[in-house]
Amino acid sequence: MIDLQLQELNFTLFTEKFNPTVLNLNTLQRVGAIKSNWQLAEEPIYQTDGLKLVFTNKVRIIAQADRLIFAETVGNKRLQDTRIAEAVKNLVRGISEIKYLAVSLNPGGYASFSSASEACKYLSEGLLASTPWSRFQGQPINAVGLKLAYPYKSGNFYLDINQANLDIGGRNIAAVWFAGNFNYQLSGGSNEQRYANLQDILNGWQFDIENYQAYINNELLAVSVIPSVSIFPL
Repeated sequence: MIDLQLQELNFTLFTEKFNPTVLNLNTLQRVGAIKSNWQLAEEPIYQTDGLKLVFTNKVRIIAQADRLIFAETVGNKRLQDTRIAEAVKNLVRGISEIKYLAVSLNPGGYASFSSASEACKYLSEGLLASTPWSRFQGQPINAVGLKLAYPYKSGNFYLDINQANLDIGGRNIAAVWFAGNFNYQLSGGSNEQRYANLQDILNGWQFDIENYQAYINNELLAVSVIPSVSIFPL
């Protein structure tokens, strides 16, 4: 059975324009957005128009004039062991001068296949069913990509599905990549109302990810009979 392997998690907070230089290691530690024992993997980048921090625990923080991005490589971590949801919540609670407009939760994961041709076959003949567009002058299509959009809660859920060749742990993996995006415009006429709406969305992040995983595993990947290839030891 093919299963989704969650690989990336990303929270993007869209804001009114602000000065990203108000954020630095000390400020982020003070509000609990990062822990004091997190080790930098490379030198911080401080610029007037942005900040970039990369840590050895696979967390990345990027601040720009109109958005804050918290990203984490999940790998074989359990969902409850990821760090960025707590980091985002602590940042929102601790720094009140930033005015938020929207939030995007972006999970990315993949299903592995024995070859690129098998991944393509899953998309063209399994997921979409064989149709005339899957061949041109008798030759099968080399790659398939889909962009899907659904209404979801108070916002939208977008899903991009594409063939991919991934380098995971030094191994080249033929895969299909599922890039999800839960996008919410914050409601309310005041900063306080938008802040309360943002808190509600952040409190439900894990439920959103579980819905993303269940939809892909139970619906989209259920059509395939091609054996999967695991990159993790049993």
